[in-house]
Amino acid sequence: MKRLFLAAAALMIVLPASAEALKTSRVIKEMKQACVAEMKAHKQPRSGPYCSCVSKAANKWVGEAEDEKETQIRLWSLKNDLLPEDITDEQLFARTSEAGIEDNEMTGALILNFYAIEDFYTDCAPKAE
Repeated sequence: MKRLFLAAAALMIVLPASAEALKTSRVIKEMKQACVAEMKAHKQPRSGPYCSCVSKAANKWVGEAEDEKETQIRLWSLKNDLLPEDITDEQLFARTSEAGIEDNEMTGALILNFYAIEDFYTDCAPKAE
């Protein structure tokens, strides 16, 4: 479920400290940075508008959460998509459980939110003419 990113971009993304609530602005910023790095890696011109669109869509989606717990679940879903491949699910679940999210809630959210997150990238992609 995770995208491949440049090693440099992956080093910028780390798991937050134990029981730390994720901040929307920080996760969205990391998401945009990773998008730009991935676009540069693929030598895609004009990554700015595309990555801005993706981050705005993600920010809107997070903002539509019903409560703080749902906000954290959505942020952790985005964060999971940004983590380096060597971060195990067990490490992710250890942090999310410390933040008050049960493993089964997070597992279900990762599956359901995968498609919502993919839509940000698909909907923002330039249309072929």
